[in-house]
Amino acid sequence: MKMSKCIVIDPGHGGTDPGAVAFGVKEKDLTWKYSLSLKWFLQKLGYDVILTRWGDVSVPLGVRPQIAKGKDAFVSIHFNAGDKRARGLEVWYHDNDIKGKKFAEIVERGIKIITLSRGVKRDTQRYKTGFCVLRLCSAWGIPAILVEVGFITNEEENKNLQVDAQR
Repeated sequence: MKMSKCIVIDPGHGGTDPGAVAFGVKEKDLTWKYSLSLKWFLQKLGYDVILTRWGDVSVPLGVRPQIAKGKDAFVSIHFNAGDKRARGLEVWYHDNDIKGKKFAEIVERGIKIITLSRGVKRDTQRYKTGFCVLRLCSAWGIPAILVEVGFITNEEENKNLQVDAQR
């Protein structure tokens, strides 16, 4: 009997950490909604799915990748902030992680069909706090990506992201 693959989904931020906030929308709320949708979608495809947090709670960055130990993949969901005109998806992987890069390319290729993509990005800052989840997963041999679904600071994209979160 074939065992199903297990994917860990990390809804970014949560609890006391709202992440980016723009136009009255908190990143932690969007990451939660998108993560639940992704969980449902992947389960329909036959994957086992684990979330790093349930609800609006704080989970330390160092704990999130530990949940992925022994699992098949790790996906951290986030929303970008920056220039109010910036828009589009980014999929990040850690440094020279070949499996993470391949995973990022596959995911980006699938998502860019429905949204503007800024491409696959390589995080070369080994100790950058925001990407420590990728660094730790990579060190443990777990393919890991961080998906910046869109720019919460772009008013039009923000509205579209909220509509998509309701689906």
